[in-house]
Amino acid sequence: MTDTAARWASYVRASTKEQKDSGPRQLLAINAWAKRHGYSIKHRFADIGVSGHMYFADRPGSAALMEAVTDGQVNRVIVDDFTRLGRDAVDSLYTLSRLQRDYDCRVYILGTNSNSSLLLPVDMDDMASFTFAWGLALVAQVSNINRLSSAQRGRDRKRAMGRVVGIPPKFYKSVDGMVVPDFSQRHRVMAILDGFSRGLPTKTIRKMSRVADSTLIKIRDRFDTYIEHFDLVDMGFEMHPYHAEKADPSRVKQVVVGA
Repeated sequence: MTDTAARWASYVRASTKEQKDSGPRQLLAINAWAKRHGYSIKHRFADIGVSGHMYFADRPGSAALMEAVTDGQVNRVIVDDFTRLGRDAVDSLYTLSRLQRDYDCRVYILGTNSNSSLLLPVDMDDMASFTFAWGLALVAQVSNINRLSSAQRGRDRKRAMGRVVGIPPKFYKSVDGMVVPDFSQRHRVMAILDGFSRGLPTKTIRKMSRVADSTLIKIRDRFDTYIEHFDLVDMGFEMHPYHAEKADPSRVKQVVVGA
């Protein structure tokens, strides 16, 4: 297929909508290269605020790109970086192979310096090009794993310090970066725990407290923690015999008044 028969499309992707400059920056680099070399890019596809973990075929923008390729409107795709295709190595390589072998559509990766003429064609039938693509795919995936691991370690450190990570749980609040019980909600918490202590079904407690089932289940599973955090024993809370009989002896000893 000659260059004169090439029908170009650009594809840009950014993981979060907060990366508002990323999409235009990618397009600027792609358009600069196309103008310099006399190519016309008539089709543009984008996924902004879409994670690279999502399969290529499942993203709105890339799905539209695949449809254009299937219809014969596009047979050349250019991206400014391999990671725009995705962060899953196997899925990215499968996408490249499918585009080339099923639709004779080639993917080109622009060099990091848009002022250069570097454009890397990916040929899945060429061993050197295939190996190079494998390397890029693995780097994309491993770098993302490292980034996610680093972020998780940061969240774990904050939790260990008792600092806020995300939105505080129901009946808690953030004070100076610390998660603390909202004591203005003590009576509501005690009523919920008393309901579980009496063996009331979650549906009944939900109607009584107007709290979502998912939150009620968390409170039920952390029964002793809520008693301790909200100092409910000091408020006269006493476990109902129904719950005491079903609880572990060690648990009963901790929460039953006078035990």
